Amino acid sequence: MFNDAASTMQLSMRPTIRLLDTFSGRGRLSLVATTAMAALPLIFLLVTTGNAMDGLAGAGTGGEMLATPPPVDRLALGRAAYLAFLLVSAGTAWFIVLIPVPSPLEVALRRLLASASLVGIITGSLYLWLTAGYDGPVLVSPAALGPTLGVAAVGFACLLTAASRAGRSWLLGGAVLLAGSRVLTGHPVSREPSILLMPLMFLHASCAAYWIGSLWPLYRLLGRESPQVAATVVERFSTIALAAVATLVVAGVTTTFVHLRTPSALMATWYGQLLLMKATWFTVLMSIAAYHKLRLTPRLAAGDGAAARRMRWGIGAEAAVMFLVILISTLVAATAPEALPPASGR
Repeated sequence: MFNDAASTMQLSMRPTIRLLDTFSGRGRLSLVATTAMAALPLIFLLVTTGNAMDGLAGAGTGGEMLATPPPVDRLALGRAAYLAFLLVSAGTAWFIVLIPVPSPLEVALRRLLASASLVGIITGSLYLWLTAGYDGPVLVSPAALGPTLGVAAVGFACLLTAASRAGRSWLLGGAVLLAGSRVLTGHPVSREPSILLMPLMFLHASCAAYWIGSLWPLYRLLGRESPQVAATVVERFSTIALAAVATLVVAGVTTTFVHLRTPSALMATWYGQLLLMKATWFTVLMSIAAYHKLRLTPRLAAGDGAAARRMRWGIGAEAAVMFLVILISTLVAATAPEALPPASGR
């Protein structure tokens, strides 16, 4: 009996052992070297732009909100790409911590975590480079980006470390640091009351990351595991997602009230109109999620393979809408609450 138990344990640990072997010896050295190479542009830009603008410490943290509507240009797309990989990295970490999954999927998730974190460092460097060379007004100066990108870089490094370790501490540390980096620039530190807006932004970023980070693992799980196994994971995810969505709504409504004060400002300002666009697409996401939970999950638990295929299609649609919401969110973050709509500002 003990031999059987030992054999079973060895089989269950093989994926984790293979992952650790991937990052041992030369593999671990390669990972460190790749991380350092990816981080060099970020470090160089932080130093050079900081020196050019009298250092990071004296540059402030909040920057100025744009009084005119920000365009959807290369800077906005670069900022959206960086935010997307930040949320994917943090969300993947939250998913691994909170959702028990089969060992092969956890191995794949940790590999995804390493890749997303490396790309996050690269897109962060690109975002800083685009900001430094941007001709028009910017949300945050390159020097003021130093604190938030520095904290995010440490968070990405924690997640890269977590990719080769079986524990949860590095995952939690990285996820918290990435969410925390979002509160160091923009509205939370440039508007009052910061003591309320900063924790609201942290909660908003953490909950959004959990949702975004769940899409790929659920999509993969539904394609590789039996419907019953997938249903167990989906139900666990949905239970936590309900609390996350409720937190998103409360944080969003509270932040909107703090910035706009009156319902009429939703239509009278560009900030308010962007929020309405974001809320519209958020409603689309909620509709897809409700269909998954109320219609497909019970069929999945009953062993219906067609439900798994439909849920995978729905997750693909969620991913597309999510990126659109992220792009709108970057415009919201770059816009002063009192900014007029484009037609009114001319």
